[in-house]
Amino acid sequence: LLDEHEFRKVHVHDARASYPQPTLEKRGFEMRTCPTALSTSEFRDPTTVNTRYYNEMEKLIREATGASRVIIYDHTLRGSDAEGLNVLGDATKAAAAVRRVHCDYSVESAPKRLRQLAGSGSYTGTRLNEDEVKAIEEGR
Repeated sequence: LLDEHEFRKVHVHDARASYPQPTLEKRGFEMRTCPTALSTSEFRDPTTVNTRYYNEMEKLIREATGASRVIIYDHTLRGSDAEGLNVLGDATKAAAAVRRVHCDYSVESAPKRLRQLAGSGSYTGTRLNEDEVKAIEEGR
């Protein structure tokens, strides 16, 4: 895959100062305060992230969306001291931080990835009903 860049001027505003605050329904994103119980060093441990942090994020997403079930997938642990942007599923390594605004999925790729997960049972072991799936990105 090769990045495609499209340069254009945009006005960037601090969404924290927006009134009314952006919502998923109206703006496609929202900002929430969600303190974590994990320490900075615990974010470097994939097992801790998978067990404790995932539970926090599942709860947050259920509260934000009203979803009855949340499945976290394609999570990438990133670190400022790492070098490669993609560690290809090696849960013991962190990928480098992405130093530009980006979205992990496009309008075309998100449904395709969700169909792959729905059909395969993914690595969660859960088969998904494609009609009930919504993709939400979380970043800390």
